[in-house]
Amino acid sequence: MHAKIVATLLPGMLILATVAAAQTLPTPEERAAIAAASATERTREMKLLGIAELQPPATAYDIGKPGNANYDETSANPYPNLPPLLVLKDGTPVRTAAQWQKRRAEIKAVFDENIYGKYPAVIPAVTWRLTGTERITVQGVPALVKHVTGHVDNAAYPAISVDIQLDVVTPQAQQGRKIPVIIGGGSIRPRPVFMPPPGQAVHKLKAPDNPPDSAKLLLEKGWGFVWINNNEVQADNAAGLTKGIIGLVNKGQPRKMDDWGVLRAWAWSDSRALDYLQQETPALTVVRRANRAPSAAFATTVNFVRVLNVTSTSPNTPGSRERSGHFSVVSIRLRNHSTSCSCVGRSG
Repeated sequence: MHAKIVATLLPGMLILATVAAAQTLPTPEERAAIAAASATERTREMKLLGIAELQPPATAYDIGKPGNANYDETSANPYPNLPPLLVLKDGTPVRTAAQWQKRRAEIKAVFDENIYGKYPAVIPAVTWRLTGTERITVQGVPALVKHVTGHVDNAAYPAISVDIQLDVVTPQAQQGRKIPVIIGGGSIRPRPVFMPPPGQAVHKLKAPDNPPDSAKLLLEKGWGFVWINNNEVQADNAAGLTKGIIGLVNKGQPRKMDDWGVLRAWAWSDSRALDYLQQETPALTVVRRANRAPSAAFATTVNFVRVLNVTSTSPNTPGSRERSGHFSVVSIRLRNHSTSCSCVGRSG
């Protein structure tokens, strides 16, 4: 059923499938400095929250040991009684568009308070500019590449500068036409090679032999893809919380405990990219993310009523904050409409 819904809606869509963008890996010295600063920030926040010790993280490789990921289907859902989606907090069933808007605000408030943190009352505006174009061949397909930069207004705190970098790649054969593009669907930039320290155990998943290249498949289909570097907007560590967009809004000061975090900052940059891309695309869009990024996809969906969200999530995603199977989620949001439906199912 879900696949049919997606197939019906795909023509002419913009699809947002952002994953953490490739970037230059830090040196060992830089990694040590990031780890130390992150530990300092973690200690500060634990003291503010009155937390003496953190629970050990779950792993996926120590089968049979405490803390390993759970593969027992009978215990994969410790929270079976979630609040009904279409019932207001006062018990009133949602039967009208106006009631749904009220219920949506209730749900958003729960996410703000307990999961993602709250957006600042004022976030600086983003000004987009085209920084260059080039015609290249991507996996044998002639492509047009637009390099775009979104500069965040930092007049209020010039010490921190934040830019959103995009590569918009489309088939040359489709130039001048409206086509679907997938943010995160491919990249023309080299991926860094991670070399673990000597003696460190590394667990890898077996990829298919000669897997198809997503950029090639999209361009051959007549679609495009967009690369975005969310990590430049907000670093994925506690050391960066006084920098990036969070640091800019807070003018370099530590955040409060109910302020937004990295995932919500990524959702914000995704949405700003969406603003730029929708200047020439239809109003219905899709968000699909992989690995730890589903949580940011949820943050985008919760706040912006213009998203079709098709996600196979990781245990980081709200709703599966325990060692359980993954959730599959399809939620439809029509821009400028109050129609909304969500289908949630858990896989083992």
